[in-house]
Amino acid sequence: CQKVRELRREVSNAYGVMVAVIHDIEKKPLTLVRRNKRGDVEWQCTPQGEVKVWSRRSISKGPFIAAITYAPAPGQYEVVAQHAFVLPILHKGRPLPVESDLERQAASSLIRLIEWAQRQRQQALSLDKPMYDLPVEDGQCRPDFLIHGPGGHAVVEVMGMLDDAEYRERKARTVPLMRQLGEVIEIAPDSHNNTLPAEQLKEMNRQVMRTVGARRANPRSAKARRSPPNRRGS
Repeated sequence: CQKVRELRREVSNAYGVMVAVIHDIEKKPLTLVRRNKRGDVEWQCTPQGEVKVWSRRSISKGPFIAAITYAPAPGQYEVVAQHAFVLPILHKGRPLPVESDLERQAASSLIRLIEWAQRQRQQALSLDKPMYDLPVEDGQCRPDFLIHGPGGHAVVEVMGMLDDAEYRERKARTVPLMRQLGEVIEIAPDSHNNTLPAEQLKEMNRQVMRTVGARRANPRSAKARRSPPNRRGS
């Protein structure tokens, strides 16, 4: 991972880098915590130096992937945690980078859609999470998610900070650029509990399928193709 290599170069005397899934980042002192299935602390470390969290937005809930550099402690014969780079992810079994809990909700829904499309429609869809700005004709932009399929491409934007004037101004500038990458689908959280309503997630999935799914021919013929063979005639 490029970010791990950058972190490794920052600490010239590091003996090694450990990559691990952690569940919490506790403060005072800044401590990385890994928990077991019961929620008990399984392992923790307190880096001596800087801890960088990759996210354009504030995110407090885990899980995360942490890359931790280890180096000798001054005047001692043991190695200690020096610096760490922390990346929020969807969950341990699917380490997709996310930048907010809202993105976790959207990504989970999109992954279920991809699995459904493969199982029910035999259509292969894919999900990308851009880590850096993408070049387009009139500049560059970084969409939250890109979904690709046999029918085209879609951009999903999670509009999570609409009460921030600077955020709204930036989105007004970048969303038109994103349309060069695919159909833009915007979703926003419920203002009362800062979650994405279930009906809005369903509508997001419907719009994605209309945009990237293969164009179906005659519904009757498609249904016939999905029907199991008549064993009595075999």
